[in-house]
Amino acid sequence: MAAVALLAAATLPARAQMDPEEEQRCVWSCLANSPGADSAEYNACVAQVCMGDAAPAEAQSQPAAPAVPRAVWTAGAGQGGARYAGVELAGRSLTFLCQRGGPGLMAIAGLGGDAQAVGVTVDGRAHRLPFVARNGILYTAADPGSPILGALLGGSVAEVATRGGSAAFPLAGSGAAIRSALKGCGLPS
Repeated sequence: MAAVALLAAATLPARAQMDPEEEQRCVWSCLANSPGADSAEYNACVAQVCMGDAAPAEAQSQPAAPAVPRAVWTAGAGQGGARYAGVELAGRSLTFLCQRGGPGLMAIAGLGGDAQAVGVTVDGRAHRLPFVARNGILYTAADPGSPILGALLGGSVAEVATRGGSAAFPLAGSGAAIRSALKGCGLPS
């Protein structure tokens, strides 16, 4: 499947003909497969693969970054009236959790690592957050009005790095999903 997506990306017409949603997935793919948005690899990938710009000869010999599978934000109800909104990507997940009368939480699963060494950035802006680890899942507060919840509601991509790994989670659709969970918990959005 990834090979088909990669082949399709390599044969895409010029930027003017690319669907905006497809273009955004392409940009996320470049971000997920590079050291970060400030890196030369990221900028070259966006220019060459997503925008269709001609590449220097040495860059053309390097294979394009594999496409990130499309990830869809979902929302629903759990046990005991708990609500969630989240996205799963390649066995890793980013989830907002709440319960009526309780706090809002952000949970990150599938990355492992130490709760003391978690880095979170949303659209390149770092958020210094204290985490706790329970059963392999990292948790931090994400109450209504908090900077991290605001970033998740309106951002484009959340990057999480731990000593156990890293992942870039697309935030397209996160606002509607998180607002649905907040409403179900009786919390303001």
